[in-house]
Parts: sequence; structure tokens; C-alpha cells
Amino acid sequence: MLKIIYDSEIAGHHTEYISHLINFITNDKNNREKYIFLVPEEMQYKFPDIIKLTENYDTIKWEFIPNEQCTFLQALPLYKRSFAELKLVKAYADKFNVKEVFLLYFNIFQLALIFKRPSFEVKGILFLQFYRMQRDTILKKLKYYRKYWVTKLYCHNSKIKTVFVLNDDKTVDFLNAKFNTSKFKILFDPIPVYDAEIEFDAYKHYNIPRHKKILIHPGAIDPRKGTYEIIDAVDILGEKESEEFAILIVGKAKADIENVLKEKLSVLKNKQFTILFDNSFVSNMRLKSLILQSYAVLMPYKNVEASSGILGHAAINNKLVLAPNSGLIGDIIKKYKLGILIDRTTAMCIANGIENLHNYDTDEILAAEFVSEHTAAIFSRSLLN
Repeated sequence: MLKIIYDSEIAGHHTEYISHLINFITNDKNNREKYIFLVPEEMQYKFPDIIKLTENYDTIKWEFIPNEQCTFLQALPLYKRSFAELKLVKAYADKFNVKEVFLLYFNIFQLALIFKRPSFEVKGILFLQFYRMQRDTILKKLKYYRKYWVTKLYCHNSKIKTVFVLNDDKTVDFLNAKFNTSKFKILFDPIPVYDAEIEFDAYKHYNIPRHKKILIHPGAIDPRKGTYEIIDAVDILGEKESEEFAILIVGKAKADIENVLKEKLSVLKNKQFTILFDNSFVSNMRLKSLILQSYAVLMPYKNVEASSGILGHAAINNKLVLAPNSGLIGDIIKKYKLGILIDRTTAMCIANGIENLHNYDTDEILAAEFVSEHTAAIFSRSLLN
């Protein structure tokens, strides 16, 4: 049977997921299914190595969405984008007589699938579910119940066969029980396995004193990740920690966020502490090297319903993390003993956490168990079967 795998974005985990699926399909000798990967046109020249892997496989076909169409879709308000992207997918499904479609970013389609019953069955990955959302303000309550009703309504769509929830068994159990369904299933977010950039020396590259332990805060920079509070924590840290640690913030930031970060760094009073901000995208190999050469990973994220690929990178390299006690990430860290948990994402809590880092050792056996559950093969098999 011919199936479509669809994603209209290729940044970050979007391409990682496609790569995992390609590797799984091409290595599965018993595979009898055929797949169309419906992706943005720029995939051809940004990730030609992935395309090349499929050259000798007649089970995989590529269909490329023109760049101008992707730009148009992404500029639409979400409610319009939902219907527009479903219409696009339907056009290709009708063209190739496809009866099953995998939506690698199901969030976009939720609203449209309340009203539309496509001719094909749908499986998709849902990010940022409402179950763990805070409801301590009117605005947060409104957002919670908006997501609640959207979920409740699309659950009535018989064409939706499976909605995968990343890493969160509590959310899966809650959603299935609340909406009297079995559509929701857990999907373990795969931990990518990368080679390190052997020649890269973080201490030399960033001119960090060799005796200092690097605390890294990697990935796309966003205030929701506690980046501002990490900087504010520097002025709370004592002389011992200032001598022992250095903080390295690495990742792309939008212009307004970059300006705030630079302003915060410029007014720090603790001049003894080494803290650096590298506003640049890093390759997978560079990220691997940075984490390997770091002592710990700072993840004081504010979004309680979010998972994070960075946590997997830390676990596979046996690096402890510092993260909030609440939310999905907190639950995972507690279960597998992956690091220090703080009560809230504040400068004081982060500073206290940093002061306690040397008192904590990760459990390598539990960390290995976590890594073994989150392989690309398990992810791909769960999604495609």
C-alpha cells in the first residue's frame, strides 16, 4: 500500500525525523510498503545526503512542495493554515490514490480535522498537549480549555487512527480516558547518534580557562527556556562557583532576544564569572563535541508540557542536567535520575542548583535504559506500523 509522510517544515527535529524514517525503511528487508515523502522543495539542496540515500529504492518517492507555497502556508494564521495544508495533502492523496497519511506535525491539522473527513486515514505526532498546562491565570485557563475542546472535537473524526504523544505516558492515559478513545499512543522521541567534531576544542574556541567546568545551554534561544534567568543567576553565585564554572550559551536567537541577552551580559556585576553567548547555529557534530566537553547541561525550561531533544543528547553522553521539577522533563529526570531539579525557573533557584551540581552523580544504568528506549528504530517502527 502506498502511504504519504508529510511535513511542511524542515528545521530542527523535522528533518531528523524524516532522516530516521528513511534509514528505517531502507534498512528494513521485510518492508512491502511504499512511501511518498511530501516535503518542502528546499530539502533537495539543504539535505541532499538524505535524498541520495533513497536513490536505489523504488519503495520511496519524493514530492516537493514549491518554496513559495511553503512560505505562503507558513505566513497564514493558524486556523487558515490548518485548512490550507489539509487541502494540499488531500490533493496529493487523491492524485496518488493514497489511503494513509502520516502527519509529522499534527498540531497544524487539529482544527481542520474537526470539520473535515478526508478520504484517507490519518496518523500524526502531537506536540505540546494541554494536559500539563498551568491554569493559574485567566489567560492560561482560556488556552487550556481551547486546546481541551479542540482535542475533544477532533477525537470524533473516525479518519484519525492514531495521535502519537512524545515521551508522556501520563498524558496518553489522561487523553484516552477523558475522551473515551484509544487513539492516543506514546511515541519515544529518538535520540540521534552523532559523531563528534574531533578537532574542535571548546576551551580554545571560546577562550575559556582550562580549569573551569563548562555548563552549556544549547539550542534555539528563547525566553521560555530560562535563558534570561541563567544570566541573572551569575550575580547570585559565590566566589567558589565563579572560579569553578563557566556558562556557554550557544544557539540562534532572534534580533530582539539577542539584544536583551547582550544587555543583560553587559551589566553583570560578577566579572569573575565566565559567561559567553554564541549566537550561531551549530552542526550536529559540533553540538556533540560541545556536550562531551561540558560538565552539565542547563535546561531550566518554563514550558511544563514540552519535551526536549537536548535531554536525550545529555543522557546519551552521560552529562547531568539542571531542569525544573515540574512538567514532563521533570518527570523524566526523576524517573531516570538524570540530574538536578529546581523548584522554579528563577535566578535564585538556578544559582542554588549550580551550587549543588558537584553533589550529584547521574545513574549510568538508568540513563542507559532511557537511551535504549529512545532509539530511532523504535521511533520509526512505532510510527509506521
